[in-house]
Amino acid sequence: SKLNSKGVVALPYQMEDVLSFMTSPEGRKTTDELLKRETVVQTLDPRAVEAELGGGVQVLNCEIVYVETHRPFPGVSPRDACVIRCTYLHQGGAVVCISGVEHPEVPVNPKYVRSSVSGGFAVLSKEGGGGCTVVMVQCVQP
Repeated sequence: SKLNSKGVVALPYQMEDVLSFMTSPEGRKTTDELLKRETVVQTLDPRAVEAELGGGVQVLNCEIVYVETHRPFPGVSPRDACVIRCTYLHQGGAVVCISGVEHPEVPVNPKYVRSSVSGGFAVLSKEGGGGCTVVMVQCVQP
């Protein structure tokens, strides 16, 4: 079974501050009570990622991240995931893409159920600097 979610919210904060908050483990822990730990396994060269994509996109950062979560409910196993998370700048906004990957430094951990994750979010500056809008979509299995 899959869990699909989406959301849109307008925030009174600047795009750069929201983006920094949403991509840092410290920020995420304040809003995501299930997050146990987030570890950067590998940082990829943004210019190499741009070249791989064929140009036309400005990559801010790209990294392989191992995410561990607490049990969502009693009797339900905690989850983990290994994802690639890339942040792209585009037309005055930023797009963060997240997709599950395999990595030799992140073998399956028997303490967790490995989740497959895909999704991301866009942070769009409002005209005139009056905050930003965040649009998020994700699909998680199991």
